[in-house]
Amino acid sequence: MVSFEFLAIILTGLGLTASIFYYAFVLKNTNKTRQMQMILNIQSNRGKKEGILRYVNAMNMEWEDYEDFHRKYGMDERPEEFAEIYSYFTQFDDFGVMLKRGLVDLEFMYETCYPSIVNLWYKFKPIFEERRRRSEHSKVEMVWFQYIAEELERFAEKKGVTPQ
Repeated sequence: MVSFEFLAIILTGLGLTASIFYYAFVLKNTNKTRQMQMILNIQSNRGKKEGILRYVNAMNMEWEDYEDFHRKYGMDERPEEFAEIYSYFTQFDDFGVMLKRGLVDLEFMYETCYPSIVNLWYKFKPIFEERRRRSEHSKVEMVWFQYIAEELERFAEKKGVTPQ
């Protein structure tokens, strides 16, 4: 015959186990909700007229070489233009960090940001590579922008898609 003490221990253990599972479930959903809020805050400007215009302006930028880029858009000669384009790229650098840390899903980023991130990265890749080569302070500049672009490109290739 089962004693009341043994039954109480079993019920306490079951209650504790259920509490742990419930807490884990709530925590997981809370983290997903926070992650979604974070990505939506960052992406909120991308879908607006201003965000689309920033993309179009960046893709329409032209230069002959690094020196020409620096003259037209560099921080020393043209701080306003530099701040505009650099602040735009920073959001993609942030996306890359979030992707690396598992805060956003690669498929979600693909569905919302492909191919724009990849196209932007490859347009400006020579500039960032040269900045990294020339300046000790720039060695890790936009590495997360590069990371997310390359991850999105690999993901697209697995799907049989290539950037425009």
